[in-house]
Parts: sequence; structure tokens; C-alpha cells
Amino acid sequence: MASSPNPTDQNFIVVDFHYNGQFAPNPLVYFDPDRASVRDVDFSGFGYEQFMEFLHKLTKSRSKDIYFCLPQESLGLGIHTLVNNGDYKEFLDLAYANDKRMNVYVDHHNEPIFDWIEAEESESENEDLDEDEDSVIQDSYSVDHEEDDATYPFPANKTARDRFLNILCEPIESEDQDDEYVPPQYPVYDERQPWDQMKPIIVRGEVISAVGRDANNHIYPLAWAVVCVENKETWKWFIDLLMDDINGGLGAGITLLSDGHKGLLQAVKEKCPEAEHRQCARHILANFNKRFTGQQYIKLFWRAVRASTVEKFRGVMENIKSIDTHAYDYLIDRDPTTWSKAFFQEGRDCDAVENGVSESFNSAIRHARRRPIITMLEEIRLFVMERIYTQRVEGMEWDLLICPTIRKRIEHLKVKQRLWGVTPCGYQKYEVRFTDVAYGVDLIAKKCACRIWQLTGIPCLHGVAAISYLNHDAEAYVSQSYTTEAYLKCYKYSINPLNSSEMWPDVPYHKPLPPKRRRLPGRPSVKRKRDAIERELSGSSRQTVSRRGSIIKCGICKEPGHNKKKCPSNQQSNTSVPSSSRGSGADPSLSRGNEGPPPPPPPPAAQQPPPPPPAAPMPRRRVPVSRSGRRKYSERIIKQALRRQIPGVGSNADNPSVID
Repeated sequence: MASSPNPTDQNFIVVDFHYNGQFAPNPLVYFDPDRASVRDVDFSGFGYEQFMEFLHKLTKSRSKDIYFCLPQESLGLGIHTLVNNGDYKEFLDLAYANDKRMNVYVDHHNEPIFDWIEAEESESENEDLDEDEDSVIQDSYSVDHEEDDATYPFPANKTARDRFLNILCEPIESEDQDDEYVPPQYPVYDERQPWDQMKPIIVRGEVISAVGRDANNHIYPLAWAVVCVENKETWKWFIDLLMDDINGGLGAGITLLSDGHKGLLQAVKEKCPEAEHRQCARHILANFNKRFTGQQYIKLFWRAVRASTVEKFRGVMENIKSIDTHAYDYLIDRDPTTWSKAFFQEGRDCDAVENGVSESFNSAIRHARRRPIITMLEEIRLFVMERIYTQRVEGMEWDLLICPTIRKRIEHLKVKQRLWGVTPCGYQKYEVRFTDVAYGVDLIAKKCACRIWQLTGIPCLHGVAAISYLNHDAEAYVSQSYTTEAYLKCYKYSINPLNSSEMWPDVPYHKPLPPKRRRLPGRPSVKRKRDAIERELSGSSRQTVSRRGSIIKCGICKEPGHNKKKCPSNQQSNTSVPSSSRGSGADPSLSRGNEGPPPPPPPPAAQQPPPPPPAAPMPRRRVPVSRSGRRKYSERIIKQALRRQIPGVGSNADNPSVID
């Protein structure tokens, strides 16, 4: 009687099958698969053909692109193909050598996986591998917000099985534009022509977005759109729609923070004249550092940016002026009212000076931005829809008056305020002092002379010191914008679900034409390029130094002024032993075509002068010889051996002029 298979038997391995999913690059992952774990099958008794039959019955597909990888390894490093019996033997050997467990992946879309891995490795060689702390864009006064490279619950290719959203397209050509380039004219396709008979075309575009902050000071995507080019007209169109959606009017009470794009600056002046428009300080610093380099400029610039009072700002600018008047004039021309806290309007509950929330959103959708336009918009919609739901569920679990990020900041200030002394001077008014620095605090008006409280809506260090003096709770003095109630109002609304493309209605309009094709040089970039100054601020140790002005030393004697080819010790040692019979010291009778008379006989022994004492051999440093050098050395040895075999040549006494 046959016994049932025992899963603990040594011939049984556990195989986890992943199928009905899709591979995606950078890094290589397998999205949205169906999984099946097989523990009671003796795969060691199978051959490759039997294994494939078992796999086809399990997955109900006939795909031939099968891969396997150890569970503890990443797909980009440990993936292997399974196409023949040799691969299947390797599959079994690896499984038995690593806890008898293996992952198997089925590729239903014939993806170029190893091309992706090779491209990813080539990109990683050119990337700056140093982790810098500048991925978290923040300053010492502003409220923390999410990191640029934060990980979000992005929908992992949830549109991968939609036939309409995954039509294969031709690759994008990246060529330099020349004088003879003629922009292509795209015809209007016949309305009656089926979609699958149209020519797939990939065109370039740019994603523009408006991202806000929620009550927990995290990103809140408001709107996004795709335009052919970022200019004044496209931004005016986008701002018009945005103001209509949020009932912004002319921008009264709204604070905008941008990277200083000229088209955006002009569009804001026309469409939102009453809004406070700030410029990203990091972008200004990047341009400033191209003209005025040095750590002193960087430190003084950030002191000017973070100066919360006009007096502090003027003092820092005077220091810059004393170093270089041109640097002072450059910063004044950039309108300090748009990038220094000293001139920001109070009561906005935001003192941000960097455009970090937009960079965070761009980083979150970086995978979707590589997709065709409709697929990209669908994946962004799914990302925002799921994020709104998850954030609302998370906020409903908070049993707090204010949001966690703000609460963490308050706790940090409670520790630092212990060094400050508080002197009461009136009803709810105090003077907070540390050494020779003092600020006046008004708890009723929620104001401090440093203006940080008025800018952020959160009690500053001096305000927390005055509140602690009364043994009050500092959370009660925080603005209503940071409460849990305000957080839940932010995520009160949701994005409605959308049916698949098969159920989309037909509209009686002309299909929109793609924008004009703009071919740009180089490979398109999807990740934000960090300026060199950002790496310096983060303390990155990776630097590039020019060789100009450096002193070159010899590889043999280690002395400056020459190299190995011109080293005196190397030349003297080379002249002591000729390398060929064609040299000046060789017998002329051995040269080709030389039929001259033989050399005269040597003088008698009595007339010969005494031989000089042998010179001490000069020490030679062993130098690594290349392959070509070893080949030349071997040829020289062979020639010397042939000369010894020629009659009358070598160490023969009749011909002493030839040296062996």
C-alpha cells in the first residue's frame, strides 16, 4: 500500500509559484501576482518537460518564459531563466542548498527582463551612491514634512490587465534637433476607424501639479494635468481651473510656493494677484552658488532665508555685503520678500521656504510617469484615491487633539525651553530671556517678537517656555489648522470609482491630436537632479578634483619630474643589456643584407689593457609588465637563443664582440 507523500521528506522542496502578474523595472519587481505554494510534490523526480506540464496545469497558461529566484535574494540579482534540463538541474541544486525553498515566476508578457537589469546596473554606476540627509527637505524652524523619496502605497500596476491601457507602443526616439528638422504633421484619424487599427505613437509631455499640505503637514495632491510644454499659457489655463475648483477667486488668503519658473510667475500675477507667491530658496541658492562659491556664502544665505524678523535679515545681508557687494546686489535683485521669512505674511500657518511637497509628489508618481499618458493618469488617480482613503482611516484612529507630526514638534520644544528664563510683566504677557537674548510673548494674542508663532500657527520656543511657566498645555495654543478635526475634514471627500475602459462611453467629438513632437538630446530623466551645492550641504564626501596642477611622480623611483619611461635608473639598466641584434653593439655580420668584411682580429694578450673592475649592478624595481611587454620580452629571448645556435656567434672566442 502506497503511503501519502510526507512534506518533511528530504527530497521534497517547497516551490512558491507567482503567475498572472507582470514584471516592472527599476527595481525589478513582480506586480499583482496570483500565488500558489506547492509542498507535497517531489520535483526531484521531474524532468524539465514534466515540470512545465505541471506548471501549465497549475497556472492554466502555456507561457514559456519561466524564471526562478531564491526567496532571500532580490529579483534584480538572483533571477535565473528556466528553459532546459540544465536550468532545471540548477533550479533543484539551488533549492536543496538553500533551505529547500524556491520562487518561480511566470512572464505572460514576454518582457525584456535582462535588458532592464543591464540598464539598471549601468544607471547605478553613474548615480551618486552616497546617501544624503538632504532627501528630507526641512529647516530648523519649519514644520517637518514628508521626505522626497518617501515610500507611498502606490497602486502596483493595477491597470496592467486593462487591454486598452496597455497597448504596446514604439520606443521614444531621443535625437538632437538640427536645422533641417521639420516638425511632423499628424493627420486627423477617421472617426470610424477602430482604435486597434490606428498607429500607436508616443509623444512627449510634462506633468504639472498643485500639491497642498494637510493638517499633519503631509502632502495633499489637489490637481494635476499633462501639457505639451510648460509656459505662461499652460500655467494660466491650469491656474484658471484650479481657482474655480477651490473657489480661490483672485487668491486672497492663499500662499503659493514654486520653483520660480518665468511662465508661472507671470501667470500668477495675472490670475492670482492677491495671493502670496513665494519662491523656493533651494532653487535660488543653486543659481546663486554658480556665481558666488564658498561655504561662507551658503551659510549666510540660509541665515538670511530663515531670519524671521527684518532686523535679523538686514544684519545678515550686511555681512554678505561686507564680503562681496555683487553677491549682496544679486540677492536683493531676486526680491527677498518672496524667499525670506522676514517678509512672509502672518496668519498663513505655513513658513515653508522650500518646494518639498511638490518634489515628494513627483517622487511618488515616478513609476507612473514612465507610462503612456492615459495609463499614467489612471495610475495617478488610483494612487490619490487609495491615499485619501488610507489617510482618512489612519486619522480616525488618532485619539489626539492635534496631529502626530505637530505633537512631536511640541514635545521637542518642551525639552529645549528649559534653558530660557521667564519673567511676567502683565496679564498673559512675559519676557523670555536666555543670556543677552530676550523676546516678548503675548499668550492671549498668540504672538511672539520672533514672529515664528505668527508664521507657523505653532507656539515657538519662547511661547512654549511662557506656557510651561503657567503649567498649561502647549497643545491648546496650536492653531486649529493642525487639529485632528481639521485633518479629517481634509480627507472627508473621496474620488469616485471608475469602470474599466470597456465600459467607457463613446463621445461625439473629434479625437484630440497629440502635441508637436519635441526631440530633446540625451536620455529623459525621471528623478530630480540634485545640485552640487545640495550634496555639499548634506555632508557628502564624494568629490571630483581636477588633475591640473598636481605633481606626477615616477612609478619606479617615486621622484617627481619624470615618469617610468624617462626614469634615469630604468634607462641605465636598459642600456646595459641590448634588446636586439640590430642595435649598435651587435655584430654587423648578422644584419640582413650586410656582406661587409669580418672584423679585425683582437690584439695579442700582452698588448691588451687590464680589464676594469666590474661595476656594481644597479638595483631595479620590479615593474608590472603588461601582456604586450611580456610578448616583446619573449621575442627577445627567442632571438638571443637563435643567435647562440648560429656558428661563430655567441660566447665563442673567435667572435667576442657579440654578447649573449
